[in-house]
Amino acid sequence: PFGYDPFGAPGDIVEDRRIADLGIRTIRFANNVRLNIKRTDFEKGRVRYSVRLAGGQLVMPRDKPGLTMMLNMISAVSGTRHHSLEDIKDLLAGRIVQAGFAVGADAFTAAGATTAEDLALQMKLSAAYLVDPGFRPEAESRWANAVPVVDKQINSQPTSVLEAKLPFALFDDGRFGIPDASVLGLRNVAEARALLAAASASAPIEIGIDGDVD
Repeated sequence: PFGYDPFGAPGDIVEDRRIADLGIRTIRFANNVRLNIKRTDFEKGRVRYSVRLAGGQLVMPRDKPGLTMMLNMISAVSGTRHHSLEDIKDLLAGRIVQAGFAVGADAFTAAGATTAEDLALQMKLSAAYLVDPGFRPEAESRWANAVPVVDKQINSQPTSVLEAKLPFALFDDGRFGIPDASVLGLRNVAEARALLAAASASAPIEIGIDGDVD
């Protein structure tokens, strides 16, 4: 069985209002999670979603260059505490859902498109990736294998070198730019796990849903 069905007790709504001229329903739960819903008819049967956990690059440690790249590369394959990515593919075969999340400038974001029928399942899967990540051994192996490839790709073109190294020269801040392979190789899933655990424990969460949904 899918390990996140149900996903805890339903939250209590403490504020529910409509922005009439924009056609948006905005909801705030007791734990301060925000939810914005807008029904549109641009895409029949499709619902787009965005789950934003505040933080992203802004909360990355300055002394751990490359952690952002690592998280973006391994988030999906890290799986969740209950399921590996392969488990998820088997359990949810035929459903329109996406695994993983991305590190943005100011948030960890799980976003994509699904159907009205699979929206609840997608929300549970996205929540699991953000607050109950697995960071399994296969994620560590994926990163170790990717580091030399990434380094080779960066150093193959002047433009790539500029994009990777210029932020270091401008900001002297490990949150920006891409370091050499020797530094990238130091990043590990223990660092990623600690970072996301701290963020998910208290960071604000905002969910946006729009599309063919009631």
